[in-house]
Amino acid sequence: SLNPGYGQNSQRALSGSLALNLGFKDRYFFDCSTRKDGTSLFGHDQRYHTYYRSSVAWLLSDEPWFARLADKIDQFKFRAAVGTAGNRPSFDAQYEALRIGTGGSITATTLGNKDLRPETNLETEYGIDLELFHKYGIQITYARDITTDQILQVPPSVSSGFSSQWKNAGTLDGRTWEASLNN
Repeated sequence: SLNPGYGQNSQRALSGSLALNLGFKDRYFFDCSTRKDGTSLFGHDQRYHTYYRSSVAWLLSDEPWFARLADKIDQFKFRAAVGTAGNRPSFDAQYEALRIGTGGSITATTLGNKDLRPETNLETEYGIDLELFHKYGIQITYARDITTDQILQVPPSVSSGFSSQWKNAGTLDGRTWEASLNN
């Protein structure tokens, strides 16, 4: 049996970022960045997308008024962060796919989508870090992840003649609590 095949694809990507980190009095910290990504995996109107990240931290145990607790609490820090990221679709998601069957019959399988946007993930995190009695380390973190515009293969309109199409069609919301104790 003869199974000829040939494939070639080309992708282009362009990214740029800018970041800022600040610390004040060794107890107040701020960090932020922004990034712009462009890729040929998206249609012309969706080519470029911007993402960001930002975090703050406050080392309460270094405040002058905290000295009266220093014999029990060696370190006490609040922290918070928020950021976004994006996922790209596969190369073939924007193009129609056809299958050649027995006897040369052609079957439409996947309808292309040149209007796909990236899946976007938004993560927010809050936490407390403690060190007690020069011995015990405690970390407590709450995080929430929300993914919007998930890229999923779904059935298109029956009139299209295709059995599936890649679309931005889902949302996922996750929440997590983490705690750790070290000595």
